[in-house]
Amino acid sequence: MGTDDHVERLARIEGALTGMQAEMATMRDALMRLVRIEEQHAATRDEVRRVHARLDDLDNRMDAAERRIDGMRGPLVWLSGIAATVVAGLVSVLVGRVM
Repeated sequence: MGTDDHVERLARIEGALTGMQAEMATMRDALMRLVRIEEQHAATRDEVRRVHARLDDLDNRMDAAERRIDGMRGPLVWLSGIAATVVAGLVSVLVGRVM
């Protein structure tokens, strides 16, 4: 093997190494993008969990409010019955005096 053969072989090896370095840089950039995407995905997952917890809390509060409203219906119907009776009595008294 002559010196020219070694130089050509070394040049081919350097060319292959340069190509491999470019491919490795591309892969490194792709991995970095994947890491950023995974970080964003994890942050989004955490935010979704917080939103679901907040929605569950609001749902529980609405259920409690509905139960309180249902509990007030009975007394309100009773009070409205009393008020109607009182008004009917007053009207009857007033009509009795007028006639």
